[in-house]
Amino acid sequence: MPDFYINSNSAQDDSDATWNSSTLSFLDTTEYLADGASGVGDEVWYASDHLEQYSSNTTLSFYDDSLLVSVNSSTNILEAGAHIETISGIYDLNIRTDSVEGTIFIDGVNLTARDDLTLSMAGSQYYLSNLTLALTGTNSLDKINMDIDGLGVFLNNVSTSVNLNGQRIKTGHGVKLVINGGSLTAASTSFLSTVGNGGSTCNINNYDFSAMTSGNIVDLTSAVDDTVNLDFIRCKIPASGVGLVDTDKVFNRTQVINFYSCDNGNGYYYFKHYMFGGIVEQNTTVKRTDGATYYASIGFSAKFSTNLDVVEFVSPLIFRLKIPALDLSGGITTLRVHILLDDSVEIPTSLTTKNCRLRAVYPDAINTALGKTIYSNPTVNILTAATDLPTETVTFTGHSGTNQKQHYLDVEIPQNTATGMDEAVCELWLEVSKDLSTGTTEMFVCPEPTVS
Repeated sequence: MPDFYINSNSAQDDSDATWNSSTLSFLDTTEYLADGASGVGDEVWYASDHLEQYSSNTTLSFYDDSLLVSVNSSTNILEAGAHIETISGIYDLNIRTDSVEGTIFIDGVNLTARDDLTLSMAGSQYYLSNLTLALTGTNSLDKINMDIDGLGVFLNNVSTSVNLNGQRIKTGHGVKLVINGGSLTAASTSFLSTVGNGGSTCNINNYDFSAMTSGNIVDLTSAVDDTVNLDFIRCKIPASGVGLVDTDKVFNRTQVINFYSCDNGNGYYYFKHYMFGGIVEQNTTVKRTDGATYYASIGFSAKFSTNLDVVEFVSPLIFRLKIPALDLSGGITTLRVHILLDDSVEIPTSLTTKNCRLRAVYPDAINTALGKTIYSNPTVNILTAATDLPTETVTFTGHSGTNQKQHYLDVEIPQNTATGMDEAVCELWLEVSKDLSTGTTEMFVCPEPTVS
C-alpha cells in the first residue's frame, strides 16, 4: 500500500484508512508536500480522475526517490488519467526534486502547462511513463524544458501535445534524454530543440511523428559549438512535408544525428545520417542489381553527399556498411564494395586511393577479444601519391542514364582457424573524403559487400 493518497474528489471523512483518510489522503499535491509526514522514498497514489489546477506559476518539489502513480480509486489498479496543470493566463509548471541528483518516478499522471513545463534540478533523474506532457499556452516559444545541467530524462510511452507551431521539447546543458514509445499528438513545426551550453544526447525509439505536417523534427541551429548526439530509431515520420533537421550540415565534429530503421511511408527501413563531413541517406531508386535488399526484395543503396569539411585521412565521412558473419576458417576472404558515380552532365572524376578507403576490422587469431584493422589500400598513406580506384561494368540501375563510373574496393581478410571463426563477426567501414558539394556528380554505395 502507498504512503499517501491524493484525490481531488476525496470526502476526507475518515470513512476508511485509504482514499478518504484525513491523515493519509490529500486534495492536491501542495497540501501533501506541506504535510510534515512526507519524506524520501514516498509512494503516492493519485486517483485516476484526480484534477489539480493552478492559476499561477507553480513549482512542485518532491522528495528524492518519490514514486507518483495514477490509480483507479475503486479497484486500486494502475490507471492513467490523473492530471496536474496550470490554467488560464501564462503560467509555468515546474516539477523538481528537493535536492541535486535526486530521482522522481511518475506513472500515468499527466502534466500540462500554459507556459513552460520544466523538469528541473541539476543532475536529477526523471522516469516518466504512460502519460502526456502538454503545452496549452498561446506563445509559440513555450517549451517542455529539459535544459538543466546533467539532467537525465527517461520517457516510456509518453506522448507530447502542443498548442502552437514552434512549441517543442528543449534540451541542453549536457542533458541525456531517452524516449521509448509515444507520439506527438498535435501538429507542430518542431519536436526537439537542442540548444547550446553543453548540448545533449538523445535516444528516441518507437516514436510516432505522424501528426507533424510541416517544419523539422530537430532544430539544431542554436547549438553551433556544442556536442550533440541524437539517435532516432524505428520512428514513424511523415512521408512528405516534414524535414528531419533544420540544416543539412551539422556545425562541428562532435555533432551526429542518426535516423535508423524509420518508416517514412516507404517501409520500415529508412535511414539518414548527418555528420560533419556530410550526409549518408537511403536511396531506393539508384541501387545495384543483386545488391542490398530489405524485406520483400526492396533494393536500396546509400547515397553519400559530402561537403568541403572532408579532409583526406584527417576528417573523412565515415559510414558503417552491412556485413554478415563470415567463415574465416577456410582461407582468405575477400570483401568487395561497389560504388557508383552518376553525373547527368559530364563524365565523373574518378575516386582515388586517398579520398576513398575501405576499412575492415576482424578478429585476431591469437586473441579473439581484440581486432585487427586492414585497409583496401594498406600501402597508401598521407605522403604517397594517389591513384584512381579500379573500375568495373556498371551494375547499378535507376541512374540518370548519361554518365556513370563504377568503382570497387577490396579488402582481404586472412584465414583464421581459431575456435568460432566459422562465424566471425567483422566490421566494415567506408571512408570518403572527396567533396561532392559542388558540381553535378552523385555517389551511391551498395552497403552490402560481395563475399568471395
